[in-house]
Amino acid sequence: MVIFGLSNTSHVAYSLEARIAFSHLFFKDWDPSHETLPYPPAIGSYALYTKSDFFDHIAHLLTQVAKLV
Repeated sequence: MVIFGLSNTSHVAYSLEARIAFSHLFFKDWDPSHETLPYPPAIGSYALYTKSDFFDHIAHLLTQVAKLV
């Protein structure tokens, strides 16, 4: 049971760190304050409210992916 718990903990930590790394890499204007879980949050949700913001963020995402390839 202990080995399973330790293995599961390392998997959860890895997935959280990977999500944060990909957020920094692919999300335009990502702010590290989105990574913490304080209540109430220091800033609002990471969201897009206009079509132009949406297309700007998609263009940024595609640019970042192209850099990887």
